[in-house]
Amino acid sequence: MVLGAGVLAAWLWVPGAPEPWNLPGPLDENADTVRRFSLLALGDTGDQHRWPSVSEGQLAVARGLTAVDLASPVDVLLLLGDNFYPEGLVATELVTRIRRNLVWPYCRFVALDGPRSDEVRDACSLHSSLRRSDPPPIYAVLGNHDLNSPESPGLQRSAIPQRVSNWHLSDGLVEVVEFDQVSLILIDSTALRSERDVARVAEAIRGSAGPWRIAAAHHPATRPARGKPEVPRALLRRALAEAGVRVQLLLSGHHHNLQAVAGWPEGPAFHVIAGSGSTHRPPPEIADERLFARDANGFVRVDIEAASGEELLRVSLYVTPRYPFVFWEDAFLAASWVVAERPDPDRSD
Repeated sequence: MVLGAGVLAAWLWVPGAPEPWNLPGPLDENADTVRRFSLLALGDTGDQHRWPSVSEGQLAVARGLTAVDLASPVDVLLLLGDNFYPEGLVATELVTRIRRNLVWPYCRFVALDGPRSDEVRDACSLHSSLRRSDPPPIYAVLGNHDLNSPESPGLQRSAIPQRVSNWHLSDGLVEVVEFDQVSLILIDSTALRSERDVARVAEAIRGSAGPWRIAAAHHPATRPARGKPEVPRALLRRALAEAGVRVQLLLSGHHHNLQAVAGWPEGPAFHVIAGSGSTHRPPPEIADERLFARDANGFVRVDIEAASGEELLRVSLYVTPRYPFVFWEDAFLAASWVVAERPDPDRSD
């Protein structure tokens, strides 16, 4: 018997039991560990499909996100750009794309109490026992594909929150969202074009409260192995260097794979690329020291933990099956690192 897309989607997303997956164990077995802040991040998620498809990588990744969050809920879901392919979000497809690219895959994470949430609510088919009663904020930055339609940034900024009320697109070139002891720095790398832009981003980073700083941008700040880097990534690298305060982690997408890159003295302590939220391709050659690379779909989890009087930042990369119908395979922890807190470097004022 051939299942229709709607029947198969219901089978995947509306399980009869409250625990449809083998959930991963706790990230740290130390009973004394206190998790102070957590986020899940992924980029390049917005594949466009004419019909809901059981081959969509986004759904497989979303299934992994749901399982990991069920095991240990996070404070933020972060999208690293290219939220809607190929032309960004356009008015004629607005409701359809919100349903397919946000509400359906991230059903556990979306808040549907906005003034126009009725237009998209039934796209959330996850069993009620698996949805969060306290959905975390969903923060997003723009990617290059999000700018292919002139109306896309405005629609993402104003029209999505009317339907998904916990959605927030970064405001302008740079926005700092302050949590307790954590500064989340959202950078619109697609808008980096000049020395003035570099100065504005550096000033915002410098003015963040910290002491933990996590920066997010669509473009990586890596150097290509040959040739000149794209303008956005070169300027992003300079802005991080000129800030004069420690950024412990930079998260980015754009490359459709999972990578971990060692930091550099004047930049972030650690750099993770997680642009594999829907499709994947081989990592490009880079001149920086790469610690991990995987041509696979997946996402990153970040936890700031306190144990024995010491705080640290834990970065975990998860790989997911390529297809959502591969229900016998779960997201698995492929690699993990710890970044110890470092004081801001001395400034030569």
